[in-house]
Amino acid sequence: MLTRHIDLRERHPWFFTNRDPNAVEMQKIINTFDMVLLQQHTPENYKVCITRLVHSDHSEIVLNDLVKMYLMTCDLRFHLPIEDYRKMESGEIIIFDMKNFTLKHLTKAVMSTLRLMSKYLQTAHPVRLVQFHVINCTSIVNRALLFIRPFIYAKLYNTLHFHKVGSLETLYKFVPREMLPSDYGGCAPSMYEMKKYWCGVLDTYRPFIMNDDYWKPHDNDSEIDDEEDDE
Repeated sequence: MLTRHIDLRERHPWFFTNRDPNAVEMQKIINTFDMVLLQQHTPENYKVCITRLVHSDHSEIVLNDLVKMYLMTCDLRFHLPIEDYRKMESGEIIIFDMKNFTLKHLTKAVMSTLRLMSKYLQTAHPVRLVQFHVINCTSIVNRALLFIRPFIYAKLYNTLHFHKVGSLETLYKFVPREMLPSDYGGCAPSMYEMKKYWCGVLDTYRPFIMNDDYWKPHDNDSEIDDEEDDE
C-alpha cells in the first residue's frame, strides 16, 4: 500500500502539491460539497465518513478540484496527532448521499481523474475501506453505476450497499443510528456543525498543508518495497 501511495504522488503531483484550502477553487468545493468525518467509531471500530452535494447545481462542481480537496483532507486526517494509538480505526466506511445528484453531474466526469481516485481508494488509502454505502438512491444510481463500474475492482464492488430514498433503517444495520448526524436521524451534531469543525481544522493546519516539502516523495521513498502488500 505504501509503495502505491508514493507512486500515485509521483505520477500525479498536481493533486498532491500546491494546495491551499483558502484558494478560490477549494472554497468553491467546500461550499458545494460536504465531507464530514464522524467523531465516534462503529462497534467494529470503523470510522465513518459522510459525503454529499450541498445542492443540485452541477455547474459548480469541478471534479479535479473536488478530488484535490478530498486528497488534501485525507492527508491532513492521517497526519493529525493521535492521543491514543489504541483508538486507531480498524477500517473505514464511506457514505455518499445521492439526494442532490443528477445525471448532469456525470457530464463533469474526467476519465483520468476517476481512474486516479479509484486507484487511491482501492490500493493507496491509508485506512482499509470496508464498506461503501450509497443512500437516498433513485433510478439514477443504475446509470451512474454503469458509468463507474469499469473503474471498480471486484473487491470494492462487493462492499457496495445501496439504500433507497427514505430507507435509512437499512443503513442503521451497518452504522448505529445514534452516531449519525441529526440530519440522518442520529444523536450526533448536524452535518453543518461538523463541517464547520473540520473547516476550522483545515484553517488551523493551512500552513502545514501548503508546505509541499511534507507531501512530495523523496528519492529514498521509491526504494521501499512491496512487502506490506503481501501481508
